Amino acid sequence: MKPSGSSTSGTANIARYYADANVNRPRHYWDYESFNVCWSPPEGYEIIRKLGRGKYSEVFEGICVATPQHQQQQQQQQQQEQQQQQQQQPNPNPAAAAAAAATPAAAAANTAAAAAGVGSTATDPQQQQQQQQQQQQQQQQQQQQRRSLAVIFEYVNNVDFKTLYPTLQDYEIRYYIYQLLRALDYCHSQGIMHRDVKPHNVMIDHEKRELRLIDWGLAEFYHPGHEYNVRVASRYYKGPELLVDLQVGLGDGVLKLGS
Repeated sequence: MKPSGSSTSGTANIARYYADANVNRPRHYWDYESFNVCWSPPEGYEIIRKLGRGKYSEVFEGICVATPQHQQQQQQQQQQEQQQQQQQQPNPNPAAAAAAAATPAAAAANTAAAAAGVGSTATDPQQQQQQQQQQQQQQQQQQQQRRSLAVIFEYVNNVDFKTLYPTLQDYEIRYYIYQLLRALDYCHSQGIMHRDVKPHNVMIDHEKRELRLIDWGLAEFYHPGHEYNVRVASRYYKGPELLVDLQVGLGDGVLKLGS
């Protein structure tokens, strides 16, 4: 759907390049309000730690547990934990101990059986109540995860710009500016305005020399002659048009790069 704006003055800004990027594409390409998202279940991912938060969302580092490499690591970790437990305290059930040491699958089955009370001599009501409470908490957490929507991107080992920028050499600055210009050129060629280019939204993995432009929450599809809401972007990184309530075009992102 073409966005309606709140601009009060000025003429529409027609882009010099890529102005027809959406004109030449079918409606379903840019009509995001009619797009139905097919969400996948979150069970294939695990959260490692919280990285930060913005105005509309929180950011976490996670890992895909469905990869064979991660599953193998989990199995090895389970084996090590089982062996450590056996060395630290005697197992009241020798058969279960043998099964646990046999294979990772058997170890997992033995753990599940112990949680269910199979092959265990524990009859403490308080312990059973604690196990039930833990199971209920796990179920509640899983239900909460299903209600929370998440968008998954690659992880960038970013260095904070306040720390990184003062250390950059001239050729490195020119290289990263070039990379950011490439990102803007690509999104403009797809008919998209980022509208919130600033250092906080530029992730740089300095070891790999990789740059990523993130946070597309204010992005819009560009339509020639259409009015857009000018009350966007961070105050100190606004383009000149936004400061005087004039309409913006695809060049707004390039102006923000220079600020």
